[in-house]
Amino acid sequence: MLRTATATVAFCLFALGCMPEPTTDDNGNSSWVQQMVPELLGRKSRGWEETDVLAKAAGLLGRTAVTRAVTLDPDFAVNWSEILVDHLQVQRADLFAANRTANTQCWGGPMAFEEGESDGGQLALWVDKHHPDGSNAPVEPIPGGLPGAGNLPSHDWNMIDLIRSSLELDDLGPIYLSHLIPFQMHPGYQSDSRPAGRERIGTAFDKLYLGRNQSCMGCHNENYSLSDNIPGWHRTYEPFPVTEAKVLEEPFGSESTLVSSHAPFDPEIRGGDFYPWGIDPSCVRGKKVGASIEGMHPNTPNPDPVEAKLASITGTGRNILDVEAALRQGIEELSGESLASYTNDVDFTEDQAMAYMLALNISNNVWEQIMGERLTIPHGYSRNIPQRGMLRYLTEEKLLRNNWSLGSLLEAILTSDWFNRTAPYAANDAVHDSPYHLPMLLDPWLAVHPGETDAAPETRFNGQGRVVHRYAPRVLVRSLAKALGHETLPPHLVSNSGTERAFAENMGQYINDYRPGTRSMDFVAAMSWFDRHGACQTPVGQGEDWIDTLRDAAMDWDDNHPEEPPLLLRDVALTLKDWLIGEATLDADLPEGTETTTVEALFDGYSLDTLVADIAPGDLEDGARQYCGALVSSPQFVLAGIRPAEIGEGSRLRVCNPGEPCTWAETCEAWIEHLEAASGKQLACLPNSRTVLDLDSLNLDLPNLDRPEFTQPGVDLHRTDPGHTEVDPTPIDRGPPASVEIQPAPAPSPVPPRDPATPANGTGRLTL
Repeated sequence: MLRTATATVAFCLFALGCMPEPTTDDNGNSSWVQQMVPELLGRKSRGWEETDVLAKAAGLLGRTAVTRAVTLDPDFAVNWSEILVDHLQVQRADLFAANRTANTQCWGGPMAFEEGESDGGQLALWVDKHHPDGSNAPVEPIPGGLPGAGNLPSHDWNMIDLIRSSLELDDLGPIYLSHLIPFQMHPGYQSDSRPAGRERIGTAFDKLYLGRNQSCMGCHNENYSLSDNIPGWHRTYEPFPVTEAKVLEEPFGSESTLVSSHAPFDPEIRGGDFYPWGIDPSCVRGKKVGASIEGMHPNTPNPDPVEAKLASITGTGRNILDVEAALRQGIEELSGESLASYTNDVDFTEDQAMAYMLALNISNNVWEQIMGERLTIPHGYSRNIPQRGMLRYLTEEKLLRNNWSLGSLLEAILTSDWFNRTAPYAANDAVHDSPYHLPMLLDPWLAVHPGETDAAPETRFNGQGRVVHRYAPRVLVRSLAKALGHETLPPHLVSNSGTERAFAENMGQYINDYRPGTRSMDFVAAMSWFDRHGACQTPVGQGEDWIDTLRDAAMDWDDNHPEEPPLLLRDVALTLKDWLIGEATLDADLPEGTETTTVEALFDGYSLDTLVADIAPGDLEDGARQYCGALVSSPQFVLAGIRPAEIGEGSRLRVCNPGEPCTWAETCEAWIEHLEAASGKQLACLPNSRTVLDLDSLNLDLPNLDRPEFTQPGVDLHRTDPGHTEVDPTPIDRGPPASVEIQPAPAPSPVPPRDPATPANGTGRLTL
């Protein structure tokens, strides 16, 4: 078994375009859906019905197509805009952060579009095609209200609008380019002078954009590492040769290198009348000590005599707009390229090297978001070959090759053998004979010196339990709020004091450089979560929630279903468990009666075989909230990376939040448009057999149906295709690469590229 895993890793290290993966040990499509949905949408799957629809779609269309379909859901843009705000390390207000804090108007919520509205990626495309001064404008106006022909958009959009638009365009480049402006505007108190301001913003740039801390680079860099002083044991693997020297020069981490590489982050550019790309003034607003400051100068006033050297940026008087221009050049030249660094000697230009370091950091962030661990250790380098191999693969074969596509990164991770593995106790002995069989990629610290005679699997491989980790704080908060119909925290920011701030900090939410948060579930986080949600109480000021709806539906069940047996408390318990953690089973993995007895205690001793009609509504609600609190505090709700293969088949009592699809038929119809757009196929829902059908395989000549909105479950369902936002088809002119050797791309995937504006095939829906 160990030889198999080793061979898999070794093959991937030398094969072009191969992801380093462990042996296959998949837990099935239902488990995959229940793990994939929270990662993409920031909520749990809506019970058995949604899990079943998407699992059957995965069996029919493949997981890549279903992943792409789920990213077309509006919740994807909302959830991942919040995640990217954390990846951008936007500084929330804090006692120690001084005024290097995010402006609420710039980061708190969208300005240009209402929630649920779409611009088809046009704002991001405009930023992508234009310099900050609006030059390089297209000849024709861009649809959607954004002017072209050299005119800047008016001050009616902020960074959240830009992030949402970039997610639709599926290009992260505009986000990181435009973020440089609000990033520079907030050096912080005590940092208004040139030396202090340059140092603070430059150091933050090293971490956020380059994935480096120059204070570490004197001992760990692309030339050598002090960690490698043990003979025969190389423990620091730079992601790519001759990259840092082209961006920062040498000697790394020296005082001279720090001064020259940080010189372009000159705070004196603040305080003019220039608003790059016409962004809202809130994003170009900072403070000096005791005074507000707004706008930028297009050129640095009173040029600083300090000589700059950052990528291609040299000379005096350089500023953040020069950084944007150099980074833009590198991003454009690496877009769509297949570097194939394992088989090619790639000679980067200076700006390409800077863009490549940014791409590595983006890939690292996304991997950590899904898998819970980074592919580098604290000094910014991988510790072993599997980590470096994965980082290169995601960066080169997914992110860069697909034009800085977040979707491509997510598809690669979510459909890989790293995701959706079985629990160790359920492992198939035919696949592996030990829970320690994963390449040492998630936790590289367990390795022993190659000369050691200890051949125990745990010293050479990671255990299966390493894929288990806590969800990020915002995913947990959103998951519970979505399930219970509660209002969430403000989208991106919390106040600098009060209970909301304390809760966010205790849960490990990223706040700022001084409080970067954590993904671990420590005692403080567990107690804070239980204190707030341990009884699933309705938030102050909110009316009824899902628990109230559940109570009313349960009490009315018998009157509304006279042909069926009376509703039992067991049915209510199964509904709760199915809705909150995706399992409609009791005592499945425990000695018979163990779980049942525990649940009965939460319902004040009522037997689960008690008729709901014999329970007082108040007692039913109190018990439901206690059971809800136990479920949302359980590992099944809080932890990612593991799911049961058997999830039951739902409950007789199905309760959903207002405005959401509820029955199997409604759920299938709600998803089918996205599934068609992602797969290029025409599909049909078969409610009676609960089947998703590929109509193309039947070779049917479909009629052009008038498809009114469905109104009732259980009847022939038709839906109307909503209008699609037209996206400017003009390809982005990114220019040829400067000196990158291009490898021919492989044959295209049978699944078409992601395009939220592509309508499904056909004009009608056949309901069977």
